[in-house]
Amino acid sequence: DSLFIASIGGPAAYDSVLDLTSIFYRGTALLGGIEGEIRVWVMLPDNYLLEFKSPAISITRGFDGRIAWEKDQNGRVFELSGFERELIEKSVYFESFSYLVPGRNKGSREYLGVENVGDRTYHVVRLVPSEQDTSLSFFDDSTGLCEVTQSLLDHELVTTTLADYRSVSGILMPFLIRDTIDGMPGSSLVLLEQADINLTIDPIIFGKPEQALRDFR
Repeated sequence: DSLFIASIGGPAAYDSVLDLTSIFYRGTALLGGIEGEIRVWVMLPDNYLLEFKSPAISITRGFDGRIAWEKDQNGRVFELSGFERELIEKSVYFESFSYLVPGRNKGSREYLGVENVGDRTYHVVRLVPSEQDTSLSFFDDSTGLCEVTQSLLDHELVTTTLADYRSVSGILMPFLIRDTIDGMPGSSLVLLEQADINLTIDPIIFGKPEQALRDFR
């Protein structure tokens, strides 16, 4: 527990995480070679909404604790299952700091020990959100910050780099998130510009929207 508490800024930050009700952040993202604006809302314990908008594409993904869904730029709405649903559930688990607060969302954790990478020393923790594939988190021994995570996405290894940590109402959060997938060119990059906690959010935004109907008249 002391490792996790240090990674978010110490005991005062942990108290803030215990009292957390919501998170909102926005920034720019490069996804699949397309640059756009990203906005994310999280309402604890398990509501999640992501919007990505660019001149070329617009995608919204949400989760109301039961149904995971996606709405594309044409207004078509799909219910998500399989690894796509698991990806949202994993986001909920980490965004809500459920690895820090037992019982907030289903998952498990295990300390695996110390690993040296070059001249750096990391504490390695296995996190398993909602009985899904294992995620390995690497916490820097000197700063306590989680700098790298590794997990499987549809059987492919995904490495996530976390950097540019800043205090958001006392809680340290990464403002740079980069994902790379083994064997695939390029990477995704999110650069946050704003992050807030404990805002009032209307829960209706997390529910699966009605299918948009075209007017063929």
